Amino acid sequence: MFCKGRWMCSKECNHASGDRTACYNWDCGCTRYAKKRRLLRAHRVEMRVMMDLIEDVGLEETLDAMMIDETGNVNFALDLHSEMDEESDQEDPEVALRQENDDKQAFLEAARCMLEASGVKLDLERTRMRLEDLGGLR
Repeated sequence: MFCKGRWMCSKECNHASGDRTACYNWDCGCTRYAKKRRLLRAHRVEMRVMMDLIEDVGLEETLDAMMIDETGNVNFALDLHSEMDEESDQEDPEVALRQENDDKQAFLEAARCMLEASGVKLDLERTRMRLEDLGGLR
């Protein structure tokens, strides 16, 4: 694989170098949201190229008529909605949910450990009291 002017030995190395083109067929660590967002951005680029071609050939009216027949709506002007082309550094809601879940799991584990330690402390105190009763401790 070739990325950023260098050969990579595998898709893992390619991914580590920042190339996200092979993220769709394996669990690379990217969230589903990030993968979908990347695909949608690429699709919008392709659609803009197709719209330029349709305009160059003069088929705008035909496209509009077909869009109304198929969808009931007029064609969507991609150049008027550039805010849809969000960058990759936008917050990923899946990451936030994953972090929240990890935090909950860590809290539950800490609570379990505290209960376990409390039980050990209670058992130790009971054992100490039994030894005192038997005269083992002075």
